[in-house]
Amino acid sequence: MDVAASWPRLRPCLVVAWLCVAVMHPTAAAQVAVEGYDVVAYFTAGRATPGSADHSVRWHGRDWHFASTEHARMFRNNPERYAPAYAGHCAWAMSQGRLSQGRPQFWAIHDDRLFMNCNARVHEQWMANRAALIERADREWARRNPR
Repeated sequence: MDVAASWPRLRPCLVVAWLCVAVMHPTAAAQVAVEGYDVVAYFTAGRATPGSADHSVRWHGRDWHFASTEHARMFRNNPERYAPAYAGHCAWAMSQGRLSQGRPQFWAIHDDRLFMNCNARVHEQWMANRAALIERADREWARRNPR
């Protein structure tokens, strides 16, 4: 096979293969939870707040960054209280039976739980009917993660 002559046809395949490897084997940067945002700050400050590697906690194989030592301590003492529902996956997508990574900019606290969505449009749809969608997403999450 003449690789040079086949390059135009092979290039898209190589890009897809590279993307598959990137998804299946995340880099060290992907091991940072919630894109490095401080999950405690959603509860204390009521806003998305970037964290810092200077204040981090390792939990469930990921590094969780915080804006302060106090927030890191609060998380270390009770990570389940602050970690986003569905391991940070998009709450709306979970309610539809799909997985999509949530984004820290599209968030809400409902019944003392942190939820994330993947974009503004989905977040608006989720906010309009969140109680029913949370119920559906909780069932889907339980189905995917039996105890």
